[in-house]
Amino acid sequence: MDPVTLVLLALAAAVYPTLLAGVILILAQPQPLRMLLAFLAGGLTVSMIAGIAIVRALESSGAVGTSHRTTRPVVSIVVGALSLGVAWGIWSGAINREMAKHRRRKRAPEAPKKPSMASRALSRGSIAMAFVAGTILNLPGVWYLEALTEIAKAMPSTVSSLLQLLLFNVIMFALVEIPIVAYVVNPQGAAGFVEHASKWGHDHSREVAISVATIVGVWLIVKGIIAL
Repeated sequence: MDPVTLVLLALAAAVYPTLLAGVILILAQPQPLRMLLAFLAGGLTVSMIAGIAIVRALESSGAVGTSHRTTRPVVSIVVGALSLGVAWGIWSGAINREMAKHRRRKRAPEAPKKPSMASRALSRGSIAMAFVAGTILNLPGVWYLEALTEIAKAMPSTVSSLLQLLLFNVIMFALVEIPIVAYVVNPQGAAGFVEHASKWGHDHSREVAISVATIVGVWLIVKGIIAL
């Protein structure tokens, strides 16, 4: 699989609103390290198992074989269009309205809405619930499915497939891994770093998600058009 495409797709998955919102909620807890570890364990478990299963299924079915090469550029263009649709949805507030709430600060105040199930679960500070939330919030999305299709299309060796899946997931969970590393390397200074990172993410997550989704969408569309 093209390394640039893999990295871009993984970055898009890393800042998808549901995953990003889950990380921000955990970082807001008084002692988030154990919850971060549980969230990462749950997310990696479901993501790697699903990734291996989907790649194997695609390879064995022949759905990405030579007879289907003419359809791949079209799929790339469609996924790119979906990525642009996600960017628009975040911008308009249709996707995860929590990330768009600062656009309504100057408007009349709205009645408070009931927090989502994931928000209530993560706000309890439960390690078990963090693990469950990690599995639920990290089921394969459109960008991961596109990456899995690209990996299967290349028909790599088992080791190569696993390495590509691992690289994708390491990048996708970077926003969970960085605070964990901060706690391990510098436990005393980690609290301040995490607080600053949480505030920055809360204030800028929407813009980051829109930018990455737009870049990935344009990249996939251009890539598909060139391959036609």
